[in-house]
Amino acid sequence: MMNKTNRIVSLLLIATLAVAMGLQSFAAQTFSDVRPGDWYAAAVDHMTEAGLMNGTGSGQFSPAGTLTRAMLATVFYRMAGSPAVTGTDAFTDTAAGLWYSDAVLWASRQKLVEGYGNGLFGTNDPVTQEQLITILWRYAGQPAASGSASDASGWAANAVSWARGSGVVDETVSYVFAPRQNASRAQIAAILSGYLKAQTAATGPRVLIAYFAVAENSDVDAVSSASVVSGTDKGMSRYLAEMIAERTGGELFAIRTETKYPGSYNKLLDVARDEQNDDALPALTSHIGSLDDYDVIFVGYPIWWYTMPQAMYSFFEECDFSGKTIIPFNTHAGSGNGGTYRTIADLEPKADVKDGLAVSQTSITSSRQSVSGWLDKLGY
Repeated sequence: MMNKTNRIVSLLLIATLAVAMGLQSFAAQTFSDVRPGDWYAAAVDHMTEAGLMNGTGSGQFSPAGTLTRAMLATVFYRMAGSPAVTGTDAFTDTAAGLWYSDAVLWASRQKLVEGYGNGLFGTNDPVTQEQLITILWRYAGQPAASGSASDASGWAANAVSWARGSGVVDETVSYVFAPRQNASRAQIAAILSGYLKAQTAATGPRVLIAYFAVAENSDVDAVSSASVVSGTDKGMSRYLAEMIAERTGGELFAIRTETKYPGSYNKLLDVARDEQNDDALPALTSHIGSLDDYDVIFVGYPIWWYTMPQAMYSFFEECDFSGKTIIPFNTHAGSGNGGTYRTIADLEPKADVKDGLAVSQTSITSSRQSVSGWLDKLGY
């Protein structure tokens, strides 16, 4: 069983890696047999981009394939941060100096795996679903059980009961949880990804969602990037920010200015153009102060005249983002992000600025799925 402190540190490391790799890494990690709409796609993205699982070669993940017991030990070893180990294990069917050797030694010493008896580990045997759940249960510290386990082997009953009772096993998705059957690679990715995301939500990273939004009149024409959303006066950036906060548990912060921007679209454009021409730094009336309490800052804004509002420059000048991860998101009327992600990186060279999410103003009310998929890839 893993020490609780070490387990939390490992989870924080995984969360940091998942966020730190960003969307550019995800774009490079694609598998020909994993489609975006597949129920396991987000989990595969999460597990492979965090470096916990790999493909099977030739650009494939083999979601219906199995994972051997040695491979699964290696996944848990990576989840723990691949700690240094010395010595050899007591199994007669393993060998020293191979790709799985350190992982099996570590897993046996942590009492995560016990083998079959008679000195056998079953290195190349496929993992069953109840074996996976039992190892995960031990990794989690053997928490109390509260669900059904009538279909599990006796030795796995507590683990299966915990998995069902705690929601680790989500039987509403497209796989059937049958404890005694072999676990597919897709199932393993889904179960472990779900567990890690739940733990990450409780242990970090600490998230702030800062946004600048201006609500306009409902008669704004089709090129507005800050019009009324679903009859509300939120402004589009706030609409997206609230979805991100709902998913990440992050704290919302509204960037407000002394300038009261007009609700009329044409008048707003005039003010925005004047501010850009003057290279103005509008005075802010809301101030976040120190960012010491946050690790990741989502930053949202509309695109005005092909760039972000001048108020955003005031915000970036006021705050010290050194050592922070910045994840932009924006609304637009056809200009994408307007090159603003690169602008932010130039403004904050000591921060890690990720490629963000740009949502068309015509798609705001139907954007929940795209926002959710984006956050899935970020590890939330």
